[in-house]
Amino acid sequence: MGLIGKYFGIVGIVVVVLIVAIVKGLSGDKMKQVFAALRTSGVDAARAEVDKMFTPTRNPPLAARFAALALIGDRSTLAREVGAASGKLRNIAYQKAWGLLGLVLLDDPSARAALAEHVALCDRELPMMMGKIKQAIRGIGTIGAGDVDAIAKLTPGLFPFHTEWTRALTWECVARAFDRGGKPELAKNARQRLAELERAKAA
Repeated sequence: MGLIGKYFGIVGIVVVVLIVAIVKGLSGDKMKQVFAALRTSGVDAARAEVDKMFTPTRNPPLAARFAALALIGDRSTLAREVGAASGKLRNIAYQKAWGLLGLVLLDDPSARAALAEHVALCDRELPMMMGKIKQAIRGIGTIGAGDVDAIAKLTPGLFPFHTEWTRALTWECVARAFDRGGKPELAKNARQRLAELERAKAA
């Protein structure tokens, strides 16, 4: 690679870093807007902010929308939308798993069993070429089941297409599972991953 090639390679890296920083900043601002609406005007106002980011009628649905609804505590809307998710399993499997995990977080009495059934269905029915997605869905199921020993064995980078919303849902569920399982140090470590969510709630 010549000097010019090296120069443009460095410029390209800098541009990518700047784009990532800008996107993360915009995402953080949107999260702050959602929780500001929740804090000042309640769940309906927060859901209206979520609707601006993620269209409620989109098909297939977005995992980020389901995670956001869970994090603002809108159990009724989340349950309705997860129940209404339809289409080919390969198009909705991953998103529905996140929605069911959100319902577990919100203490929906049927959510844990529904998530386990969904994981089993995906294991049986999704094609082999979707192995990464199947593995991620199994990981979501592990978190939802609340088995702290199994959760502790999950590997980094398990979940593709992560957003700030699904990351926050993941770590909130993990932290609560460790709390319930009598693992305060692991719960503390998990909550350290929630800095962006906590900043948004406090802004």
